[in-house]
Amino acid sequence: MKKSMLLAAGLLVAISCSKDNDLSNQNQPGLTNFGELKISENFNWSSSVKGNTTVSLQHDSKLETEGQFVWIITQNGTRLDQKKVYNDQAQFSITLPAIGDSYYLYYPATGDSKKIIQTGNIEFDLHIDKLQGGESIASHPTFINSKKSTQGNLAITGTNLLANADFEQNNFIYEPSSATVSSMADNGQWYKYNNNFTYSTENGSKVFKAKNKKYSYSYQVVTVSATDSFMLQSDAYGISGMYIDWYSTSGSYQGYQYYSRSGGSISANGVVPNGIGYAIIWAYVYNKAWVDNIHFETNAAIIDADNDGVADSEDDYPNDVSRAYQSFFPTSGYQTLAFEDL
Repeated sequence: MKKSMLLAAGLLVAISCSKDNDLSNQNQPGLTNFGELKISENFNWSSSVKGNTTVSLQHDSKLETEGQFVWIITQNGTRLDQKKVYNDQAQFSITLPAIGDSYYLYYPATGDSKKIIQTGNIEFDLHIDKLQGGESIASHPTFINSKKSTQGNLAITGTNLLANADFEQNNFIYEPSSATVSSMADNGQWYKYNNNFTYSTENGSKVFKAKNKKYSYSYQVVTVSATDSFMLQSDAYGISGMYIDWYSTSGSYQGYQYYSRSGGSISANGVVPNGIGYAIIWAYVYNKAWVDNIHFETNAAIIDADNDGVADSEDDYPNDVSRAYQSFFPTSGYQTLAFEDL
């Protein structure tokens, strides 16, 4: 009797998983094991939801979204995927879990999030002023505003190209009307975009902080070399981020990269694009958010002609992928090796 009940339950599960596959005419009463079940070739045992998804951003005209990122995160804030925004849309291929964890859309630049309940077309509302509404992200601890923290996501080993990076000096000025990137490079000056910020103290340290419900930027210009590696890091709080604007050696604009806060810091690394001679490092803050201790360094590119993972400067055979080092024993003088053949 117990065996028959289990088989009946199994039949019920198999039939209920897919209404499109009616097996009533194939399976006759009296089956004694699952091996006798007749399963359609088109039957799908999976109860997860898969599909292409278009996220359409809905926002105030004052908010620039082009080139920004939309993330997909788990309930605990782990980032699963990210896509750039073009024409207020981001395209994903999503597999939603059947049970357990939930997935969310997350827009780092404003802190908005939205639970994903379906694939296909999703409208995602963004809010410049968080008092306007929007789904709470309090359940995502990774993105909750944190206290000022110690930089730790990337190892800081080189020289900081930015002066007054801890903002201990109040030297914010407007960019001169006749300024060029070459004339501003490496002068240690922070330039302000507007006056919507305060020179505040947080946890005993001066910071660049946005006024209530306002946004602001400050920036500094440095000289860089194409193909060098770069590292950018900053302590951060609230809705904040860092931009890098790339300029050619002749001073023409070539593009930008944007990095948002995660936890209590902003961290990024990469390679300076070809043809680039200058970088403008922008700090972005909104609605009492702040940044501090910004560090930007570059390091000379590693040349490895045979692509064996050993830099040419340390490779005894720079054009031989199968060899890298010479080894001598003893390191000097001579050694005698004797054999005895019995």
